[in-house]
Amino acid sequence: MSGDGVPEYLAVIPGGQLIILTIYKNKVKVLAVLQTTSIMPDVYYNRQNNTFTIAASITARLTSRNVYKIQKGKLYRLATLSDAIGQMNGYGYVPVNRYLNGKQVSKSKYNRYYKKYCKNMQIINWKGAQE
Repeated sequence: MSGDGVPEYLAVIPGGQLIILTIYKNKVKVLAVLQTTSIMPDVYYNRQNNTFTIAASITARLTSRNVYKIQKGKLYRLATLSDAIGQMNGYGYVPVNRYLNGKQVSKSKYNRYYKKYCKNMQIINWKGAQE
C-alpha cells in the first residue's frame, strides 16, 4: 500500500478495530490500530500518489474516508473527507454537507481533495474475520 513493494497486512479485530502491519528494517512493525465501524471497512489504493483510503459508513447518512500514506515505516494521515446527507426539505432538495479534517468546507474545496486522493483509487480485495 506504500508503493515500495513491501506487503502490508490488515486485519479487523473484535470491536471494529483495524490493525495495520508492515515489514520495516526486516522486522514486523505495527503501523496502527485504528477504530473503525463494526462493519469491515473498504480499503482503496491510489497508485498515482501511493496513498490508501479507509472508507467507512458511519451512519446511513454519513461516510468518512481517511487517507493515509506510509513512509519509512510510519503511517501518516493526510486527510479525512466526510460527507453527510441531510434531511430532504419541503421542495425536494437534499443538502449534502462536506467536511475536511472535521471542518465544514465548500463543495469545490472538498472536490479538490477528493480528486487528488479518492478519484483514481482501486479497491483492495481483502477478507477479514470478525466475531
